[in-house]
Amino acid sequence: MNELQVNVTQKPGAVQWNFEELVNALQAQMQQYEAMVYTEDTVKDAKADVAALRKLRGEVESRRKEIRNKCLEPYGVIEEQAKILTGMIDKPIAKISEQVEEYTEKRKQEKKGEILTFMRDTFADLPDNVSAKLRFKVYDPKWENATATKKAYKDAITSAYQATKSDLAILEGVDPDYKEAAMQAYIKDLSLQDAMAKAQELQKQKEIVLENERRRKAEQERLEQEKAVREKAQVALVFQPKQEPVKEPEMPFGEPSVGAFEAEKEIAVRVMVPESRMGEFEQAMQDLFMRYEVI
Repeated sequence: MNELQVNVTQKPGAVQWNFEELVNALQAQMQQYEAMVYTEDTVKDAKADVAALRKLRGEVESRRKEIRNKCLEPYGVIEEQAKILTGMIDKPIAKISEQVEEYTEKRKQEKKGEILTFMRDTFADLPDNVSAKLRFKVYDPKWENATATKKAYKDAITSAYQATKSDLAILEGVDPDYKEAAMQAYIKDLSLQDAMAKAQELQKQKEIVLENERRRKAEQERLEQEKAVREKAQVALVFQPKQEPVKEPEMPFGEPSVGAFEAEKEIAVRVMVPESRMGEFEQAMQDLFMRYEVI
C-alpha cells in the first residue's frame, strides 16, 4: 500500500476587538462598585447594580461564544471530512482483523490439540479419573501462544506425570482398609498430603475403636469372673455338708465311710435345685465326691 500523508494548510484567523478599551473602562467602574457601601435604605440600589453587572457579564460571554463559533466553522468542515476518511479506513481494518483472529484461533486450536494428544499419550497408564484431573490441573493456556515452545509444555507435562506416578506408588503401600478413602481424597486435588492425612485419620479412628472394644471385653471378662466367683461361693454354701459328728469305723486307706457318705447324700437330696442351677448342682456334687476319693 502506498503511504499516504495528510497535508494541511492552516491560516490562523485573526480576531480583533476593543479589549484594551473595555479593560480600562471596566477597571475604573469596578473600582467604584467595590468601594460602594450599601445600607438598609439603599438595598434597592444594590440589587439594581448587581442586575446591571450581570447583564454586562452576559454580553461579554455572548460575544465570546459568537467569536468561538465563527472560529470553529472551518474546523467543523474538516471534522466531517476526517470522519469520512476514517470510515473508509475502518472497513478494511475490520475485515483484515477478522481474518487475523480466525487464523490465530485456528492456530491455537491446532496447538491445543497437539498438547492434549501429548498429554493423553503421556498419561495413558494412569487411572482415568486421575488422568482427567491431571489434564485439567496441569494445562496452561499460555502454551497455545505462538511464542510458547513445545519443549516448555512437554517438560511441564512430563514432570507432572512423574510426580503423579510417584504419588500413586506411595498410595499403593497404604493399608487396604484405608486405601480407597485415601485415593478418593487424592483425586480431589491430586494432593498426596491430603490423601495420607485421610489414611492417618482413619487409622487413628480404628485404633480408638479397637482400644474401646478391648477395654469393653476386659471389663466384661472381669465382671463375668466376679460373677462366677460369687456364684461358686453361693453354691458351696448351699451344699456345705451338715456339721454333725459321725462315728466312722476304721477303714482302709482312703476308703469313704458309708455313714458319712449317706449323710452327705441325704443332705444333697433334700435340696431342691431349679433347672437353671442344675449345672452348678452337678459340679458341686462332683466336688463332693472328689472329697472322698481314695488317696
